[in-house]
Amino acid sequence: IFSGCLRRDWVEFHGAKPTDMGSNYDVFGMGDDIEQRVVAKYAAQVIRTQEYIIIKDPRLRMNISGKADLLIEENGEMMVVEVKSIKDFGEDSGFNVWLKWLPKKEHLAQLTLYLRALGLKRGILTYFNKGRAITIRYKVDFNQQFYDAIIEHFVKLEAALLGPEPAIPKGFRGKGYPCIWFSRAPDKKGQPAGMCNFYSHCFAEHPIELSFP
Repeated sequence: IFSGCLRRDWVEFHGAKPTDMGSNYDVFGMGDDIEQRVVAKYAAQVIRTQEYIIIKDPRLRMNISGKADLLIEENGEMMVVEVKSIKDFGEDSGFNVWLKWLPKKEHLAQLTLYLRALGLKRGILTYFNKGRAITIRYKVDFNQQFYDAIIEHFVKLEAALLGPEPAIPKGFRGKGYPCIWFSRAPDKKGQPAGMCNFYSHCFAEHPIELSFP
C-alpha cells in the first residue's frame, strides 16, 4: 500500500521476473520470531491468527486482499491487530529517537482496510523494536475519510496498471530509498543493505520478462 513507486507496482502487477534479488533478508528472517513474541503477549485474547481478508469496493475493478496478523477480544470488543517491526541501532539522538515509534501512513492504511472489511470500529497497530525488545501499540479508530482517500489512491493505481510501463518517478536517481538503502548500524554505516528487485531494469537498462504483458 502506498509503495511510492508506480513503476515497481506496474512491473510486479505484470509478473516481471526480478533483475536483482536485493531484499533485506535480515528483516524477513526475524518475521516469524517477532510474530510469536507478539502473539504470546496477546495469548489470552487471541481469537484467530493470519485472517485472510478481501476488501471489495464498487469504485474498484479489482479486490484488495491481505492477511491480518491477529483478531483479538479486548474488553468485550473484537479488534484486528497488525504487527510491524522496527530496528534500533542507537544511531539517533534527541527527538529523532522517538520518530521511529510514530505510526506510518502505509501501516495505518493497511489497518484501515482491514477494519472496513471486517466491519470493526477500531484496531491496534503494534510495533516491535527488534534491537531493544520493546513493544508499543496504538489504538486506531476507523476513519471513513481516510478510507475514501485510500480507495481513491487505488482507483488511480488501477488506471496506471492498465496502461504502458511508467517512467522512473521524478526525483528517483538510484542513490537512495526506495531504489537502494544503506545500513545505519554504527559498524556498517554507509554499506548497502538492500535494493529494489528491479534496480538494474531502471538504472542499468536490463530488460525484463513479463508474465502478463
